[in-house]
Amino acid sequence: MEQKNKLHFKLLTPTETKIDKDIDYVVLPQIDGDITIMNGHFPIVSLFREGKIKIVTNNNEEIYNVLSGMAKSDGKHVVVTTRTLQEDIVATNSELS
Repeated sequence: MEQKNKLHFKLLTPTETKIDKDIDYVVLPQIDGDITIMNGHFPIVSLFREGKIKIVTNNNEEIYNVLSGMAKSDGKHVVVTTRTLQEDIVATNSELS
């Protein structure tokens, strides 16, 4: 169930759904610079480059290394597809302190 002011986020690889949850916002490594998507963002379809995806939920950050892929958002949902994740979670807030 979607919570008010949350964005529903899915991270997909060809073999599985790695993440499927409500978040506050996501930062993606778009081809021409990083982009932050949160609830209410204008609809977008975008390619992204190799880099880090940052997912923020309740002040907790998760950072994933990804290869290139595509993101689609309608302002309430974001679906990110990538061939592979180089690693699972790189860091969370508790590990960064």
